[in-house]
Amino acid sequence: MLAAHLGEDAGRRVLLLEAGPDYPAVADTPPSVLAGHRPDLSSHDWGFIAEMVPGRSVDYPRGKLTGSSSAINAALAVRGHPAAYGEWAALGNPVWGWEHVLPVFRRLENDPEMPAPYHGVGAAIAAAIDDPDGPPSR
Repeated sequence: MLAAHLGEDAGRRVLLLEAGPDYPAVADTPPSVLAGHRPDLSSHDWGFIAEMVPGRSVDYPRGKLTGSSSAINAALAVRGHPAAYGEWAALGNPVWGWEHVLPVFRRLENDPEMPAPYHGVGAAIAAAIDDPDGPPSR
């Protein structure tokens, strides 16, 4: 997006470099890249590790192909802390209070290892990690 924005100025030349291969059509794209849920990205991932909290690290997929991380659907969903939702409610949007958003989160997720009261079971979004000693994080 930044390259496209910079390129809007006719007096400016922009070179965008991306690492890895280019798959111009879906038919050209390896099945391992197309697998939206936990694809095998060994040859299309930079192999980064993210430290979520001190002492707790997870794989952090970042795409090494044209389209970068968007091409491998490297998206994460992280819940805010319950207090943050309380702040939003106090600022004038009461339906964003924790007591209102928690049931929605529970209806969206499948987290059989950490069921109610903070997590749901049986929905489409699978849980990846959790910290039983911390606050509800998703």
